[in-house]
Amino acid sequence: MLQELKTFISVVELNNLIKCSNHLKLPQKLIIEHIKVLELFFGVTLLDRPITYDNNVSITENGMNLYIKSKKMFNIVEEGNYDDLKQINTLKSNIKIGVCAQFEKYILPKFLSYFSKKCPNIKIDVFIKGNDCIYNDLKQNKLNIGIIEEATQNPDFIQKRFFSDKMILMIPYAETIKDISTYVNEFKDKTWFISREDLSTKYFTDKFLNNSHITVKEKLLDNNNAVKESVKNNLG
Repeated sequence: MLQELKTFISVVELNNLIKCSNHLKLPQKLIIEHIKVLELFFGVTLLDRPITYDNNVSITENGMNLYIKSKKMFNIVEEGNYDDLKQINTLKSNIKIGVCAQFEKYILPKFLSYFSKKCPNIKIDVFIKGNDCIYNDLKQNKLNIGIIEEATQNPDFIQKRFFSDKMILMIPYAETIKDISTYVNEFKDKTWFISREDLSTKYFTDKFLNNSHITVKEKLLDNNNAVKESVKNNLG
């Protein structure tokens, strides 16, 4: 992040991408990438688009605010007055996070608690959406971060797995079964209760069935508890 801030400071002071590129000995494409990283992090627009034909740039109000605070920070570091860094922690911004319902319930609160303590001046807006909506909003820069259930890999984004979970197969009288692999034939042509299409449980269940060559009579239910109760009552 420090390198991106240094690049941005030079862009503001030189007011020209070509001059900035020559000064920093960096390609213009990388300079633009540095600006995008900062805009994504702070959730604000730093440069007015488009850039003029002579590569001069126009800085937004938010951009000037970031420049002033960043310049002050680097000056303090160069002068060795580290105690003064406490005076510049008032840069306010917001991050927009798109998250699926399951993560919003069970994962996000712990993350938000940790983040809020580390970055108290950054506001976080949370939007509960499905995977496809999160993908589309990321493409349109309506979101800064997307947290999704891992159903498919999207070639438009770098996706990083940060949490893994176990898939559980519930069977009536399951305590009598030691090794599921030896009972695969028993599962064929049975009634299976499976979470509805828009949950990743459905995706991984289908994958398990296909890999195990199991044909089933399928009934889709709205949530995991309905699945549990159906199996508990020997409906499938």
